[in-house]
Amino acid sequence: MASIDEFNKGGNQNITAAVLEKILVDKDLEELELTIDEAVVKTFEDEKVLSLVFKDSENCFNLGTKTNLDRLGIMLGDDYECWGGKKITLFVDQTQYQNQPVACVRIKMKRKNKRTAAMSKAAEGLADQQAKLEELQAKINKTKSGDEDPIPF
Repeated sequence: MASIDEFNKGGNQNITAAVLEKILVDKDLEELELTIDEAVVKTFEDEKVLSLVFKDSENCFNLGTKTNLDRLGIMLGDDYECWGGKKITLFVDQTQYQNQPVACVRIKMKRKNKRTAAMSKAAEGLADQQAKLEELQAKINKTKSGDEDPIPF
């Protein structure tokens, strides 16, 4: 398993200028949804950096900041080799660098849809109830067939 834990989650503030420029130049574009083709390890100033390569794009996005690495780890898991085909949304944010506000690109956290989560929980409950019902039905069938004594003592 290739884990994001192997990367320095500190100081590298370098971002892909092309992504930042594309969002900043197009004033109507508040965010950019891209599909990850793969995550590759690059060396930048003698430091290993994880970089995202996107489908249908010549640009890549260096994940030098702890914030973006952590967000991807939460959303997609720590094994970056499994990130291919997943969609992420980039947006322009602001951060402090050397006591100055600077523009940066962040990865938008996807919020879980409450309705979907509730439906998923309900489906799990129904599956549990179905399993219990099938178990009881099997016991009843065994008792009817005479394989089991109807009086349990």
